[in-house]
Amino acid sequence: MKRLVNLLLLGLEAMGWLAFFVGFGELSRRFIRRYQRLEVVGDSMEPTLSNGDKIIVRKGVAPISGSLIVFADPRERARLLVKRAQSVSAGEVVAMGDNADASTDSRHFGLIPVSELTGVAFYRYFPVRSAGRI
Repeated sequence: MKRLVNLLLLGLEAMGWLAFFVGFGELSRRFIRRYQRLEVVGDSMEPTLSNGDKIIVRKGVAPISGSLIVFADPRERARLLVKRAQSVSAGEVVAMGDNADASTDSRHFGLIPVSELTGVAFYRYFPVRSAGRI
């Protein structure tokens, strides 16, 4: 009888660990689907973001004026751009670089449909000395 109880307790413990790891895996998958890491290339967002900065983007978030948006370059769809949302209305965004002289933005390719945004950049994690909300 004691052996049977020990086996049952061992089985319950194993099921608890299994449930823990399945739950952890599901949380990880949700995080991965909801967030994306990117590295900034270029100077179009100086002084806010610099070449080589690494940021986190939250996907599926509606932008507000002033937020940093990420979207596919209308001229080269495989390339992502980070720009500031200057105005958001009627399902479209005016996307402008903070460094106008070095930026290709809505002045060149027009408005960006909100439905085409990858997400909103909200945190810089590298370089460490500059880490924090953006």
